[in-house]
Amino acid sequence: VRPFLKIDRLNYGELQGRIHQTANYLLARKVGSGDRIMVVANNSPNWVELFLGTQLLGAILVPIDASGSPATTFKLIDQTQPKLIFRNQHMHPELDTLSNVDVLEDLNNRIAKYEETAPDVELTGDFPAVIVFTSGTTADPKGVVLSQKNLLANVEAALHALDVRPDWRFLSVLPLSHMYELTGGMLAPLAKGAGIFYVPSTSPLAIARGLQDYHITTILAVPQLLSLLLERVEQAAAAEGKTKTLARATKLAAVLPFPLRRLLFRDVHSQLGKRLNLVITGGAPIPMEVGTAWERMGMRLLQGYGLTETAPILTMNSLHERRAGSAGRALDNVHLRIADDGEIQAKGPSIFREYWHNPSATREAFTEDGWFRTGDAGSL
Repeated sequence: VRPFLKIDRLNYGELQGRIHQTANYLLARKVGSGDRIMVVANNSPNWVELFLGTQLLGAILVPIDASGSPATTFKLIDQTQPKLIFRNQHMHPELDTLSNVDVLEDLNNRIAKYEETAPDVELTGDFPAVIVFTSGTTADPKGVVLSQKNLLANVEAALHALDVRPDWRFLSVLPLSHMYELTGGMLAPLAKGAGIFYVPSTSPLAIARGLQDYHITTILAVPQLLSLLLERVEQAAAAEGKTKTLARATKLAAVLPFPLRRLLFRDVHSQLGKRLNLVITGGAPIPMEVGTAWERMGMRLLQGYGLTETAPILTMNSLHERRAGSAGRALDNVHLRIADDGEIQAKGPSIFREYWHNPSATREAFTEDGWFRTGDAGSL
């Protein structure tokens, strides 16, 4: 029995209606420009409705990783003072000690009585859109403030590098609380009329079933997922005594065009839903041997690079120009330079404006002549 007992399907017109209803519901809750709305929840269509409804009011969404600790969540609540907080039904019940908490799964019931027309709010694009907190692995998390213009500039440039088509079908597995998924996995597909599919969990079984059931063509992933999937392919070959056959086929595929590679490895692609042909990776470099193996099996891999502070994409490969071991070219509206010490520094309309209530960290993040200091070393 499939775990997807109820499938909620929305076309673009229905989604727009729900976004307008969400904005009007928030307006009735006295949410206005500059107010913060926090969401501590997994990816879902309701998450998308809440994000875009918030943007129509010039309010600010504060997305928090749903897997984070209660202590961290309360700390970020204290920093941002959200007007409303949305949580998943079966997660973070400790938040119910607060008076301004809603359950995200109840959103559609709450907005049902509100008008499907856009609220009369003038937007300039300069409004802060999101406050996204960095991971804080080496220091306290910093709240990256990105404006609507920052997000739109990154979406526009990314779509110039990668021509997303309306018949593409994205599976959303990375958290929307991270800019990589928010920009690349939500805003970019929506901007081009593509489909986005959400699964109830991101377990390997749920992802595998999502790929099969929804005929997914495209997925954003971290390299670790590709490494795990490759291990499964190799283990399955070993279990059937076909390790040498797999090695010979992989070697042969190097001289074959992509359609023949996919035919040669049709059993592998059958396990991935048959239509998955593009994986966009970020967050870490793809191990060379992993990237080479997937390309030879007929899977196109696009590697990119960026940071939360850059909304997030700075560079990416394209479908027509993929270089193994490279993070690709700078997007059209991104300027990069390498400092004397090897640090990558960036300028452009997608670069953030400030850290939330942290002027000293904001000053340290920029050079005297206004370039963002990524803290990463690289070469052009």
